[in-house]
Amino acid sequence: MGADLYIPPATLAKLHSHHPEGTRHQALIDIALPLLGNGMSEGAIFAELRARFSAEKSEKEIRSVIAWCA
Repeated sequence: MGADLYIPPATLAKLHSHHPEGTRHQALIDIALPLLGNGMSEGAIFAELRARFSAEKSEKEIRSVIAWCA
């Protein structure tokens, strides 16, 4: 993440938290919305979410959530 990009502490906490099955889709939304709102590109958000949720969520679902949030 860029040094000049502000990431709210609650978003950072969600990005680095464990999300049980059944809560991960909402977690993607809860993370993507503030990142978009604070100026992070869709590509950078995808990279962050893919790294964090690679085992649980497909590339298609992550891209769809980001597109919906945008």
